[in-house]
Amino acid sequence: MKLNKWFMTGLLFTVAAITFILLNAQTVSAASSVYTDKNEVPFSVEPTIKDGTTLVQLRPLVESLGIEVKWNASTKTVTGKKGASSFSLTIGQRTATVNGKQVELAVPGRVVNGHTLVPLRFIGEASGAVVGWYGKTRTISIFSSEYIEILGITRAEAQKRVNAGVTWDTKASANSLRGFYVHSSADLTGYKGCRGMCWDYIYFINDHQLVKKMPDNGWDTVDCAKDTCLSYSMKDGKLIIENDRTYSIEVKEDGLYLDGDYYFKHEPLHRMKLDGKYDASSYVSGNLGVGFSSSNTMIFRPDGTFIDDYWIGVMSSGSDVTGDGSGTSFTIQDESQSAGRYTIINYTILLEYNDGTKEVYMFFRPDRNERMLKIGGRDFLFDDSYDPNEQPSTPPKSTENSAGTVEPYKDLLVTDKIAVKKNIHQELPKSKEETGSIAITLDGYQWAELDISPDYVSSFKGIGDGVIVAITAKYTVNNQSSSDVDLSTLKSVIWVDAGYLQSSPSLSPKVNSVLKAGESAELLAVFIVSAELLEEEWDRYPDLVLSELKTTAGDDALDGAELEFWIFNPYR
Repeated sequence: MKLNKWFMTGLLFTVAAITFILLNAQTVSAASSVYTDKNEVPFSVEPTIKDGTTLVQLRPLVESLGIEVKWNASTKTVTGKKGASSFSLTIGQRTATVNGKQVELAVPGRVVNGHTLVPLRFIGEASGAVVGWYGKTRTISIFSSEYIEILGITRAEAQKRVNAGVTWDTKASANSLRGFYVHSSADLTGYKGCRGMCWDYIYFINDHQLVKKMPDNGWDTVDCAKDTCLSYSMKDGKLIIENDRTYSIEVKEDGLYLDGDYYFKHEPLHRMKLDGKYDASSYVSGNLGVGFSSSNTMIFRPDGTFIDDYWIGVMSSGSDVTGDGSGTSFTIQDESQSAGRYTIINYTILLEYNDGTKEVYMFFRPDRNERMLKIGGRDFLFDDSYDPNEQPSTPPKSTENSAGTVEPYKDLLVTDKIAVKKNIHQELPKSKEETGSIAITLDGYQWAELDISPDYVSSFKGIGDGVIVAITAKYTVNNQSSSDVDLSTLKSVIWVDAGYLQSSPSLSPKVNSVLKAGESAELLAVFIVSAELLEEEWDRYPDLVLSELKTTAGDDALDGAELEFWIFNPYR
């Protein structure tokens, strides 16, 4: 049978056209999807291949790697910066600059529909990332240097994983679940042993396995070949977990109910930025009135930097009945303020300190609440009082005195011959603070090293093995109100960035606790601390704070205020 002449002519023309396109094409589609740290990157222009080189849209990809990008239209130059690393690339040129060094490009960067495309390999060189290709799904996978640090693997192992096409899958189906679910409950009485909040986690790692105990450094590191993964199935409204139990289950859009308890679903957080101050604290009481207390303050900034201020201490009431009889109250601190850069990837936060140390912790926002963070095993609450623009007050200038030439204040250390005080520094600020009808004037304060009497050495046990220092503050309380106040309720502490030090009332001279309306009284507050802590942990200008003064009727005499005074630390 003869083919139609016109059909043959059209067929030959079509074949010729297709052949011409294939032979002359320089740009073809490169990949169906691109993932950085397991998160898909959305593009306005899909990745393409030109002359054998994969080109990708620059801005969305580098921003997914935490790189800040700027474009100079006049020079057609794009620059990027992350921490101490930087790059520069000019459209149409075959060379680029990475950290001050020139690198060759397989093909120049180009602009397509107003978007900059650059060689994929260059992105890896500019960011320190590892790039892989998985042909089965035509997927490009990238692990950033931070994510490799979080996983705790080598770059060679990272290369193997990206070549296998790794992604997150958090979509649920009729017979299986994916992703991270959290249930929280209050433990106000401490009955459950959670010290405030109890947390229940379930991470559905694939279609038939889940994990109920989160590793300290997050779900990203879970490996069922090494970790305890439980098999599960879903049938007839039941979640059946092997070797565990069976739950009634009801799946919702943003979570699920297990036996009536709601579990929030938490999606991975990729390169999330924080802004504000968050505090976490805990206290565990011990025998004889001694307690163990810790506090952690984290200040996060949108530029990716943070300040970490942590302290842990031992506090004694000093009472012969409820305490250890030492007559002292103190904190022992073991870490000081440090700072660095943070990166949040999926369910993990990486803290890179300025001294080169790195820490990796589990991270998420409970119930997706921006006012609370879960970092490792600690619950951090947002501090509304923090003002990042507030400038600290100018501390007073110090006036040095010759050591040992100033007569010490007559606290009980002196009058009861508990110790010989060698004064090393004295200030006479005469600074006055007031609130409502109460005015307090800091008349002076002294720093003295103690030569403790042998009869009292045991009373100072636990403060430190080296030199013990007494800080004695002399201040006057002026009651300008119409009510009598109870001076025994006035609390005095010294705050530093690493925590606080309580005064020792048993070392202060006895005074009439009732200060009548219109009268004033002079008081001494004594603080005991080791010289080692003053040298290593304390600020140069710690803060003396007086608070919680009550009237004899039990009312707040300071209207909820705290009166603060700068003091000088001669050991810094």
